[in-house]
Amino acid sequence: MPVRFQARELDWRFSATSRACVSLAVSPPCAQDDSKPDSNRAGNSRLPTQHPQDFTILAHEILHQRHLSRKVGVNERRTNLPRSCRNILAELTLFLLKRHIPLMVQQPEYQYVAYIDEAGDDGLKTIRPIDPTGSSEWLIVSGVLIKATREDDVTQWVNDIISGLWRYHGRGLHFKKLNAKKRQYVCEKLAGLNARYFVVCSNKKNMKGYTNPLASEVPSQRWFYNWMTRLLLERITDYVAWHSRKHYQAVKKVKIEFSQMGGLSYSQMNAYYRWISYQGDNTFLRFGKIEWDAISYDLLKVYPHYERAGLQIADIVASAFFKAVDKYNTGSCDPSFAKLLSPRMARYRDRPGDDPSGYGVKLLPSLGGAKLLPEQQAIFRHFGYPNQWWAPDSSNRQAS
Repeated sequence: MPVRFQARELDWRFSATSRACVSLAVSPPCAQDDSKPDSNRAGNSRLPTQHPQDFTILAHEILHQRHLSRKVGVNERRTNLPRSCRNILAELTLFLLKRHIPLMVQQPEYQYVAYIDEAGDDGLKTIRPIDPTGSSEWLIVSGVLIKATREDDVTQWVNDIISGLWRYHGRGLHFKKLNAKKRQYVCEKLAGLNARYFVVCSNKKNMKGYTNPLASEVPSQRWFYNWMTRLLLERITDYVAWHSRKHYQAVKKVKIEFSQMGGLSYSQMNAYYRWISYQGDNTFLRFGKIEWDAISYDLLKVYPHYERAGLQIADIVASAFFKAVDKYNTGSCDPSFAKLLSPRMARYRDRPGDDPSGYGVKLLPSLGGAKLLPEQQAIFRHFGYPNQWWAPDSSNRQAS
């Protein structure tokens, strides 16, 4: 007989829909007897098996909410189960989700993996240096692109780097936990990895107080962060499309793993990219496009930073550029770490004589429009600014 739990026993700050999904997870539709009513199901609702992708999205939302509830703490009086039982039940749910979701949704094949992280924050209400106690002047998102055949090597890459750090006891690799000498060592090691790095750097001073008129329609709470990742993916998917046509004679898929930041969940990210794929040209910049043939919604993932070695590499890349341009959160600008990454910064069509400016290294707004201090300009001039690359067309078409 299938194991079932009443939704009231799973009260982890989940929505009613998520609780229903948990009940289905521990008793998946394929194991249920539909001829008999089941009073233990949340709201007696049954997830339609003809829409397995919805089950996947809800399942990831459950895991996201579980992570948040652990982080912020849960009122013990809100549950009928002691902490130890809740943890066991959570692990059981996770096991069943991992076991049954692959049977319901076939994950597409992919030939590339991109890891995406950020440095700085996306707050626009108050911004340094205009507001002394405002949010960071910069938001930088980074992408680390590798071939899927090297996906299993990434953990060893990071372990080898950590093993070379004297008296480093952090959980995973974090730029902010390293002194200058160790940062130099780590960036030198990253320069030798078989990967391509991308960064999009937004100086937010001209965005102070800006509200997106379409924000109420965007299915995500982090519209500015999502917008930045879209600019990053324009470049990553362009590279993937070019590289796969060259080596496979067809555009191949890229699996995209996002670092979990506050308020970001799998369902929000998935819904956002579905939304923009159906929008008109007004949602795109004048230059650049996403190569939708390289993207599948089933290959968009969100993970805690410490769980994925690739996200830790992306953290180093984003933080190295943040340190190169930030004057108010981390002290004086130091471009030396970002410069060490130069051999692996993506160049248009991998042309060794071209600069990464505008492609592997993208600045917003322009070098002149950003009104940067000379020490902030140094890293962008190093990578080829004020000249930059861009794609002259845009398109909108849904992914598979």
